[in-house]
Amino acid sequence: MAHPDVFMRGYKTFDSHCEEVAYRLCEKAKEYQLPLEYNLAGYTNGGYPHPEFWKIAKEVGCSCIIGIDAHESAALTNTEIYERALLEIDALGLTRIDRLFFA
Repeated sequence: MAHPDVFMRGYKTFDSHCEEVAYRLCEKAKEYQLPLEYNLAGYTNGGYPHPEFWKIAKEVGCSCIIGIDAHESAALTNTEIYERALLEIDALGLTRIDRLFFA
């Protein structure tokens, strides 16, 4: 599921409404065994990946996969943000997958 925490972009506070949305989204992703995209574009655009959202994803038991909006091919060569994401994902204790398999 792409950009699960993009709703936080431009939103200043992770409040009870955000928490409710995060739980509902994460519970459905878990139910359907959909990994959530830990999208790196937000490092430059702001608002995501949002740590409070990802704490809820961990609590619910969601897995994640790293993604980026590669509107320009140079975005794929930025290993610095990829390494940053790996550190954050590990610190949160999230289960990360590297490949999607389709039946």
